[in-house]
Amino acid sequence: MMSARPICIRPETNGDAPAIEEVTAAAFMNAEHSNHKEQFIIRGLREANQLPISLVAEDEIAHTIVGHVAVSPVHISNGSENWYGLGPISVLPQYQGNGIGSLLMERALADLQACHAAGCVVLGNPTYYTRFGFKADPSLQMRGVPPEYFMALTWHKQTPTGTVSYHKAFEAPAYFKTSSSYNILVTGSAGHLGTALMLTLPGLGFRPLGIDILPSPTTTHVGSISDRAFIASIFDTNPIKHILHAATLHKPHVCSHSKEQFISTNIVGTLILLEESSRFKEQIESFIFFSTTSAFGMALSPKPGNPAAWIDESVLPEPKNIYGVTKVAAEDMCALMQKQSGIPVLVLRTSRFFPEEDDDEDRRAAMSDENLKVLELAYRRCDIEDIVSASVCAMKKAKAIRWGKYIISAPPPFNNNAHTLDVLNRNPAEVVTKIFPDVDVVFKEKGWKHLARIDRVYDSSKAVKELGWNPKYTFGRTVDRLVRGEQWKSDLTVKVGTKGYHTVSTGVYTKR
Repeated sequence: MMSARPICIRPETNGDAPAIEEVTAAAFMNAEHSNHKEQFIIRGLREANQLPISLVAEDEIAHTIVGHVAVSPVHISNGSENWYGLGPISVLPQYQGNGIGSLLMERALADLQACHAAGCVVLGNPTYYTRFGFKADPSLQMRGVPPEYFMALTWHKQTPTGTVSYHKAFEAPAYFKTSSSYNILVTGSAGHLGTALMLTLPGLGFRPLGIDILPSPTTTHVGSISDRAFIASIFDTNPIKHILHAATLHKPHVCSHSKEQFISTNIVGTLILLEESSRFKEQIESFIFFSTTSAFGMALSPKPGNPAAWIDESVLPEPKNIYGVTKVAAEDMCALMQKQSGIPVLVLRTSRFFPEEDDDEDRRAAMSDENLKVLELAYRRCDIEDIVSASVCAMKKAKAIRWGKYIISAPPPFNNNAHTLDVLNRNPAEVVTKIFPDVDVVFKEKGWKHLARIDRVYDSSKAVKELGWNPKYTFGRTVDRLVRGEQWKSDLTVKVGTKGYHTVSTGVYTKR
C-alpha cells in the first residue's frame, strides 16, 4: 500500500486508454471472481460509444493514472429509462487502502446525479457498496447473479421492477472476438521477454497482441498456447503478420512442473502455433521461436582444467534436463513445419537475461549479483533491450532467410583460439584486463572481483552478420558506462524487473 498522496479525479481524456487498461488488468489480476476481461469490457464500451462517464484517478506527484471507474447505460425489461451501471472500478494494488476507490465512487455518483440519472446499479460486495447508498431490492434483478450482490441506488423515483441487462461488452467471451488491427502475436506476454516486447513494439510502429496464462498489464488475452481453439481464434480475428513465441516452461519450472507439462507447453503449444499460423501462410512474414542456450546442455560445461568451450551454432546440443530436451524438440518442430508450410521461421537461442539472482549457490557466494552479471556480459548474458532489438531484426530478415538458428548473447570480446580459451579456464582476469585496462580501476572502486573460471563463451557473430543486429550492451560498452558512473543496464531491464514464476517461492528464481 502506498502512503497517502494527492489524487486528482478527472474525466478520461484522449490518450488515457492504454493506461486505463494497464491499471484495470493489474487491479483484477488476483481477484478471485474475475474472468480478467475487465479491461476489454471498458474498451468495448468505449468503442460502442457507451461510456458516458469514465473517470481516472491520477497521482498528482507521479502524474500517473492509478485508478479508474466506468459508468455505462443499462437496459431494464420494464422499459425504465435513464438507468446506469457502475463498474468496472479499479485501483492499482499498491495504491489500494487509501480511499481512492471511494473518491472514484463519489465522483461517479455525483456526475450521474448532475446529468439527472434515474438510478444506478452495481454488482459487487454488499459490505463495500452499501456504504454509498446501494442496496439489494428484490424488484430489480440480474439473471444468474445472487440477489444480495446486485444492488441499486435510485434518486428520483421508486426502484423499477424488472430484469437488468448490461451492454454486450460485458459478455467478455472466452476469446475476445472483436476484430482488431493487431499485427504481432506475442506469447508469454506476462514474462520477462514478453513484457519487454509488449512495452517496446508499439513505439516501433507495431501493434502487438499479448497472450499468457497469467493476466498482466501487458497481457491482452488470457489463455494457453496449448488451447487450439484459443489460438485459432487469435489468427481468425486479427491480421497477424509476425509471431514472437516466448511462452515456455523453463529451468525454474523443472522443480515444480511435470515432464508431461513441459511437453504440453514447449512442444505441443509450439506445434499448435505453427499449424494455426500456417493456415495464413501468405500473410505470415515471420515466426520467431525463442529457444535457449541451455539447450546445449553438457556441451557448456568442460571439466575443470579443460579450456573454455566456444559455443556457436555448429555445436550440437546435449540437453541435460526436460527443459533442454523439449526446447530442442520444439526447434526441430519449427524446422519440420517450415519445410512443410513454407512460413519463415527463425530460432533465437537466447542466453541468460533475467534480473533474478543466480541459481547457483557457489556463484552467489563468490561475488555480488551486480558484479557477476556485468562479468557475464563478456561470455553468457544479454541485456533484454538487445534481445528485443534482435527480435525486431529477425522479424525484418525472416522472409529473406526463411529458416535459421541464431545465438543471441552479448558479443564476446575474446578471440576463438586455444591460448585464449585455456587462459579463460585458468585466469580470466588476465584476458579481460588485457583487453579492457579500465576494468581493474572500476572493480577496485566498487570492491568487485574477477571470476575464478570462465567455462564457455557464446559466439553471436552469426546473428550480428546475418540479422544486422547491433547490440548496445556489450561488455566493453558496459565498462565504459561504469567508468562514466552511468547505469550499466538498460532502462528496459529496470522497467521489466523481476517476475517470479510460481505462486509460492521455490528458489532464487522464484522470489515474489
